[in-house]
Formats: sequence, structure tokens, C-alpha cells
Amino acid sequence: LEKKSLLIHAGDIKHRYPHCWRCKSQLIFITTDQWFIRITKIKEKMLAELDNVRWEPEFARVWFKDFITCAPDWCISRQRYWGIPLPIWECEKCSKIKIISSRTELEIASGKRLDDLHKPEIDEVFLNCECGGKMKRVPDVLDVWFDSGNAIWAPLSKDELKYWYPCDFIVEGKDQIRGWFYSLLGCGVITHDEVPYRNLLMHGFFVDEKGEKMSKSLGNFVPIEEILNKYGADTFRLWSMSSTVWDDLKFNWEEIKEANKSLSILWNLYLFMERFSKLGKFNPKKEVKEYEPEDLWLLSRLNGIIKQTTEQFDKYDIHEAVRIYRNFMVEDISRFYLKLGKKRISDGRNPNAFYKTLHTSLLALSEMLSPITPFIAEDGYQLLFKEEKKKESISMLPWPQHDHNALNPLIEGQMGVCREISSVIAQLRQTANIKLRWPLEEVVVVTDSTECVNAVEHLSYIIEMIGNVKKTRLQSDMPSMVEAKPKLNVMGPAFKDYSVAVGEAVKNSDAKFVRKELEEKKYFEVLIDDRPYKVTPDMVEFLETPPKGYAEAPFSSGRVYLKIEITPALYEEAIAREVGRRIQMMRKELQLVETDMIDVNVVGDAELISLLKKGEQSLAKEVKAKDLILSEKQKLKGTAKEWEIEDKTVTIIITK
Repeated sequence: LEKKSLLIHAGDIKHRYPHCWRCKSQLIFITTDQWFIRITKIKEKMLAELDNVRWEPEFARVWFKDFITCAPDWCISRQRYWGIPLPIWECEKCSKIKIISSRTELEIASGKRLDDLHKPEIDEVFLNCECGGKMKRVPDVLDVWFDSGNAIWAPLSKDELKYWYPCDFIVEGKDQIRGWFYSLLGCGVITHDEVPYRNLLMHGFFVDEKGEKMSKSLGNFVPIEEILNKYGADTFRLWSMSSTVWDDLKFNWEEIKEANKSLSILWNLYLFMERFSKLGKFNPKKEVKEYEPEDLWLLSRLNGIIKQTTEQFDKYDIHEAVRIYRNFMVEDISRFYLKLGKKRISDGRNPNAFYKTLHTSLLALSEMLSPITPFIAEDGYQLLFKEEKKKESISMLPWPQHDHNALNPLIEGQMGVCREISSVIAQLRQTANIKLRWPLEEVVVVTDSTECVNAVEHLSYIIEMIGNVKKTRLQSDMPSMVEAKPKLNVMGPAFKDYSVAVGEAVKNSDAKFVRKELEEKKYFEVLIDDRPYKVTPDMVEFLETPPKGYAEAPFSSGRVYLKIEITPALYEEAIAREVGRRIQMMRKELQLVETDMIDVNVVGDAELISLLKKGEQSLAKEVKAKDLILSEKQKLKGTAKEWEIEDKTVTIIITK
């Protein structure tokens, strides 16, 4: 073409080219004779059988249906040495084909006993053809997917087949849409005229933090041994099963670390139960006459979780159940209920009901976690429950059943209100830079919600204990100043030329009423030239000036006003708590247990000693001190440590 001046353009073209997935060598496609299963003949039956399977997730059914619809005939032969030999014999003379279906049939046809049905022995077996020729096995082996496609029934006897077939449940990765899921279905329809499984769960893959496939050659591969050596198998299991099963899971060291923290909290709960139940001489078989509201709340939460997560397991929503378990042991038990329980133990307020509730909750939680984190669940069982349950392992206990009578939506709702208010108090403390250890005088809850009022009236002591406040008050309003500031940049696109007028109307309205309307109705309506305009929450900013000495913040049913003024009496108590905390830290460093009594000498300036003397007896009781010496000079020999407390230097000496 170039010589004849007919070439318009010449150049290289980049295109995709096949490579070996393992060694990356370039491949060449050539035409060869192979053995096939005629999928086109059974395709309609395969598609119909998909409706007899429960799919998780449902979109896996759609993917699979699309694949089958376009699937070609299945090439089942391979030119390799290792593998299941194709049981096909061909006559060298007349080319007649004979397919052998069992060892017995082959031994009868060949007239010899066979010890091994694999290569090379199988290739020494010849059959006689009707034409007088000799039949020799074709040299090919079966596709390994054909082998796996018969995995469900191949190892079963006739009696076992009646009991165990079809398979109740299979689980594999999304790549098995064109792999195992497909080979099982094809072989099942051919051999038994039905799909061989009833429930299918498809999972995603582990990928790196960028979502890329992990590969040693790419350098983004994390060996499982590294994870297990650092955090253990239970941590890895808890982390991975906290994520949606069918989504790809991005590897993340921080998330694994958080999962490990959750299990550390669970182990500390086990240790707390073991230690304090012995101190309190708790007997799990002894009935509790009366439970406290927080006990009834936790038992209701527990039984609701048993019911909910059992249903989730039945639906294969394992990740949803695992998230609930983590929240239950970290937030509900450790960070909330345990705080209340420690105070009850200290005050002697119905401690047996607390022990019984915690014991019941930890046992049921361990039973539910045993398939997820089997090692720590087993350790907890051996530590706390084996003597009572008499079973060798937690795996021998039945799955827990929920008690319908223990469900208490009312107490759960009321406790939810109190926890939300306590959370707001913690936020206000943080903003005002006031530690939770420091007591405050009062919190005022402003609400017109009947449910909220009932909750606070019934459980005000919960708010006071968790928020560390002396008193909780309910009011319908507080004498604070509220200003509504329109956001004209948000109003502009919505109201065009009328945005300024709408903004002025909002500014001139009662700001508290505007805020209430936006919180309850999600809009506030103004009239401009007899035309209504609906103002939404994102269009208005509220500036509130609470009463002097208070900080405020909203919650779902109203507003919380926290008195943040520190009176002299509150300051005295706060300093005593700071000192008590340091003594407790030193007790822990010395590995002392709760029953160990100590002598303590607190050395500080005259002002500090004067403050501490006012609560001397309470401090001594708190730190288990049989003798508490408060002095400006050291009067006791022992383990000493210097501390900085509110710009004051304090030396604490402890001796057992």
C-alpha cells in the first residue's frame, strides 16, 4: 500500500491481551477438541431452580441469573496430570465411546480389581469393544469445578443422602457466582434434577485501605499471621464480622485496634464479676426479691437483643447482630450499667440484684458471642459459669431464648431519655472544661413532653449519678435570651426576592416559638403579602444566652441547663475526689485488692489539708484506709508519690 501511495495511516494499537493470572506469561488461544456439558439443554431448568433458594444478599440472585442466561456450554476436560480422570473409554478401532459410572462397573467391565482410580494406574485399564477392538481411556482429567460441583452428595451413602441432601446452607465469595455456586447448580440439576442447596450467603473480599485487591506482588498484602500475633484470632473475627458480609472489607489497623478494645472491655467485665461476686458472696442460684429500675432496664435490653439478633442470625445478617453485641457490652454494660453498679456496691444499695443482673447478662452475651469470638467466650465461661452450668464448654450450652415477660419498653424508653440528658451534661462539662469527677449543683431539664417528664421524675437519680450533679429539676421554661438569626444565603435560593422580607419576619417573631416550631414541625410559616413561606431549620441560627452561671444545649425533647458555677462546698468535694483518685491509682500500682486495708498520709499545704479535713471520713471510706493522716509534713513511711492537683503539690504515702 505504501509503495502504491495508498496507505493513509500506519501505527501501533494498544489493546488488551490475555496473560496467565499466576505467572503473568502471555497466552495464545488455540482450537482443541474438548468435552462439554451441554448447559444450553438444561439452562431453563437451572434458571427456574434459582427461585427455590434463599439468597443473601438478594442481588446475588440477579447476578447469578444474568450469568446463567449468558453461560455457554461447560468445558469439563483438562489436559493435566493431576485430577479426576475422565471416566470415558474410546475404541481405537471403531471410535465407540463408553462412559463408566462406578468402580464396580469398571472392575466388571475390565475383569480386574482396582486399588487406585487415578493416573497412571487408571490408564493401564483397557476394555473390550463390541467390534473386537480395544477401548482406551481418553487422556484428559476433569475440570476441578466439576469435582467441587459434586461435593455435596459425592461422599454420602444412600441412607445419608436421604438425610443430608439437599444442603441447607453454603457460603462463599462473590467470585463463586461463576465458580462453585454455578458448578453445584449445574451438577445438581444433571444428577438430581434440582438445585442442591437451600440457603446461599455470598461474602465480599478483603481489600487494602484504598479498596484494591491485596497482592504480594503489589506490596499491599498483610499476612494473617501478623494480625493474629498482634491482636489474636478473636479480634480479627470480631472486626471482620462487624462489617456487612457481602461488601468488600477495607483493611484498617485502627478498626482492628478498636475491636481489640471491645474485647478488652469484655474481659475486664469478666474479671470484675469474678472479683466482686466473691467479695459480695454472690450466689447465682439465689433468687432476687426485687430489682432496681436499672436492673430491669438491662434485663429488658438483654432479652430484646436475644430476640432481635436471633432473628438476624436466621436471616444471615450476622454483621448487624455483631454490632449490637459490641454496643451492648461496651456502651450499655461497661460505660453505663457498671458505673451505676459500682456506686450501688459502695452504698450497699441492693448489690445482689446488681450481681444477678450482670451475671445473667454476661452469660447470655457469652453464649451469643461463642460463634463469633469463641476463645474469649470460652475463657469467660470457664472463669464464671462452668461450676454453675456443669457443662464442659460453652459450646455445649443451647442458644439463649428471650423471656417475653422481661421485655419492658417503658423502662427502656425512660432510660433512653435519661442517658440522652446525661450525654448532653457531659458535652456541657467538656465545653466548660469541668471534669466529670467534679460535682455540680444542679441540672434543669426544660421540656413539655409528658414522656420526658415521667422519665426524669422516675429516674432522676440516674441523671444525677451519671452526670455527677446534686439535683435534677424539671421546668417548662428558663429565663434565657434567645435570638433568631436568618441565614439569607440559604433563604435566597428558596424565596428569591422575598428572602429579605421573610428573614425580617423571622427576626421579629418570638425566637423561642420559632425554635419550637422548627423542632416539632420542621418548618415555621410566615406570611408576606398574604402569601405563606415555609422556613426550614437550616435557614435559621439561634443564639441563646442562658441565665448567669448556667450552660445550655438542646436534646430531642427540650433543652438542658447545667449549673456550672463551682461553690466552695463543691470545690472541697472535688479536691477530695481528686486526692481519692490518686490514692486508688497507687493502690492499683501496688496490686492491692478491695479487701486490703491501708494507712495513708496525705501531705500538702495548709489550705489543702483544711479542705480535706471536712470530708476526712468519706475519703477514708472510699480508699479503704483504716488510718488517714492529713498533714503539712510527712508522718508516715511507705510507698510515696508526688502529684500535681489544681496547681498544688501533694505527696501521698501508702503502707499496707
